[in-house]
Amino acid sequence: MITAVLMGMATGALQWSGSALYVTLKAQIAIWCLNAGVSWPLDASLPWWMLTNYPGDRMTLVDGATLLVFVAGAGLLACVTCLPALSAGTILLGGWSRRRFHHLAQALIPIAAAGLFCGLLSLTVTQLRMDSVRIPVIDEVRSLLVDAAGLWSLYLAYSIAGRYSPSRFARLGVSAAISVPIVATCGVWALFFLG
Repeated sequence: MITAVLMGMATGALQWSGSALYVTLKAQIAIWCLNAGVSWPLDASLPWWMLTNYPGDRMTLVDGATLLVFVAGAGLLACVTCLPALSAGTILLGGWSRRRFHHLAQALIPIAAAGLFCGLLSLTVTQLRMDSVRIPVIDEVRSLLVDAAGLWSLYLAYSIAGRYSPSRFARLGVSAAISVPIVATCGVWALFFLG
């Protein structure tokens, strides 16, 4: 759940509005609808409590469907990045163990939480910018917070590995495996914050 929800779906839900991939995907779906002669998804909208439906700020069914695909894709990408790394780390510690797998997954909590915190902070920063309030170096600080949490997660993975194996080689191997989703997450947030 940590990987799919916090590191994937929450990240997608917080980044969609500033994502060029979301805009491209939405445009492709709209083109497909028009080429198929189906225009009602481009005009229809749902009640305000399901999709934004205010004058001047309205999400169509295509917008909503694209948003769901984007968030689900972010969750899938997080799983594809994290699950093999966690599995490899588990196997390096002496074969498959569901208990070790879940214990190693807990090492990702700091970076998942930092991504969620800094992503939610983006909403506040955006609102302040719209009100002409500028906070110097806030983007760099948020990126550094996620990076620091990544280092913390890496340390936790190394420490957790030490509970299962005294071998420094195994601990370093686990750390190397877990570093893949950590670096990917840090990179995704750095691109979002620093553009």
